[in-house]
Amino acid sequence: MLTGEAAIQGLAREMIDRHGADAALRAVERLNDCIDQGDLNGRDTWAAVVHAIHDLQQAVLPPGTAGSLALTLQRSKEPKKHLSL
Repeated sequence: MLTGEAAIQGLAREMIDRHGADAALRAVERLNDCIDQGDLNGRDTWAAVVHAIHDLQQAVLPPGTAGSLALTLQRSKEPKKHLSL
């Protein structure tokens, strides 16, 4: 598994390039896989990647939009309510 800050940052950027707004979610899935497999080094690496993704994504968002982005992502996964006429 990768170690070192440069490797973690590189993997975080690669995840963002590949998965966009879902990068942290995908990294958490990898983190959970490592936990399930008892891979403690992998767990630590993917935990660091998740943190790096959050740091990188916050650095590019305008101030005050991180919370609204999270709310938008949460709402987009909620079931749609249809109005009956």
